[in-house]
Amino acid sequence: MELYELQDEHVGAFRAKMPAAPEPNPPISQLQTTVVCRCRPFLDHDAGSFQAVTTNGPNIYVHKEVSKAGLVDTTGKVNSKKFQLHASTACENDESLYEMYVEAVVEKSKEGGAGCVLAYGQTGAGKTHTIEAMMDTMFQSGVEIVAVSCFEVRSDKVHDLLNDSEELKVLTGADGNDNVVGLKKLEAEEAGEAVKDVVTRAKALRSTASTNANDQSSRSHAFYIFFLPSGGSLTFVDLAGSENKADAKSHSESENADERLKEMKEINKSLGDLKECIRLTLVNSKGGKQQHIPFRRSVLTRLLRTSLDVSPTSAVKTTFLCHVGPTRRSLSMTINTLNYAEQMCSATNAAKEAAKFKGPEKWSPKMVASWVEKLDGGKYATLSESMHMSGKIFQTMWLNDFIKRVSAAGGTEADGNYIYDKFHDLVAESKKGNGAKKKGKKVDDVTIEIAEGKKPAQKPVSELMYGAGLSAACVENS
Repeated sequence: MELYELQDEHVGAFRAKMPAAPEPNPPISQLQTTVVCRCRPFLDHDAGSFQAVTTNGPNIYVHKEVSKAGLVDTTGKVNSKKFQLHASTACENDESLYEMYVEAVVEKSKEGGAGCVLAYGQTGAGKTHTIEAMMDTMFQSGVEIVAVSCFEVRSDKVHDLLNDSEELKVLTGADGNDNVVGLKKLEAEEAGEAVKDVVTRAKALRSTASTNANDQSSRSHAFYIFFLPSGGSLTFVDLAGSENKADAKSHSESENADERLKEMKEINKSLGDLKECIRLTLVNSKGGKQQHIPFRRSVLTRLLRTSLDVSPTSAVKTTFLCHVGPTRRSLSMTINTLNYAEQMCSATNAAKEAAKFKGPEKWSPKMVASWVEKLDGGKYATLSESMHMSGKIFQTMWLNDFIKRVSAAGGTEADGNYIYDKFHDLVAESKKGNGAKKKGKKVDDVTIEIAEGKKPAQKPVSELMYGAGLSAACVENS
């Protein structure tokens, strides 16, 4: 028996002892940012390597051969390391993946919000397959789309995939978001073809090359943005894969090998910038002194900035689909991918926990505006833009001064009185909840919902879209 077969037997024994997969906690539907691992199935070229990844609900285990003094154990024993995300999936069909982890993002966009589905991971792990399958499933589900834009980020520059790969600039708007200026926005009727065909045409212009890991490896980060009748937007992002020098070498050892190595360095740099932003997002989510997150270090991170907001009040509902290969050969890249996916997941969970007990008087201006926007099912949403003040300022503001602010924004005196009273009621309720927490008592759901910017006992209303790095104001109609 071959060594890899013995190792497979030990992995099989490990799997046989695993308990049933635990349910996601909290449920996926309650998360604003969801991090999921997808492990691709074994393929013909994987023969001769043992299965190095096991998925079990939110738990992912990677297996490595036991070795001592540099010698591999000849009995096939393996060591296992555990990672934990919100969920994992191994070989489930594409339709199931869509229903479990993407459909909620689509629904957010249909309600007028912003959604983002992002595929991340090593070359050859199935990112492009997944993104294309998720878009196809969305088309088949009958989601109405009024317009589409497509572009790629290559060598830290943006190229319009619906306009002959024209190079475009990224500028920062008045709202602080980074936007692609002059991006072609193709209206559905104007296209004269199905949206799916428009996307297919765009994909054909995307840069690819052959590598040791993938015959058609993407050499750029692709963005596909769909605009819905509600005013919402849905962005699918297919990131280029992280590589090492062996991956970057062309199968044919062609004359453009130097160019390929340069591309590899540029791709890895942009992914490295993304990883650093994820790492610092985790650091900041734990409280204490806040560190600067270098979103402006690359075009990629500038455009993904709002999608990396892990706070419960984030304007964008995001699903991160991190992709890994199943074999021992790709184990180092798998561990690297899972390390950063776990950091993103931890940052999301930490931000959610911190928000549970963050009283309204400690809210940021963004959280105050979000709360007003959602109050009473969105009744006061038109006033939310005038509410960009911290919770501390709101708490200490005199009622007459607040009413003047509301009146200037087009509201009435009654509106001002109502919002003012509601906020101060929340402050009092939150202090009761925090007192219960300190005494070791269970804090009720009302306190948690208050801290997350929701109105208690009310069905959540989708947040108004104010950009996923792609402000409609900066997009030109074709």
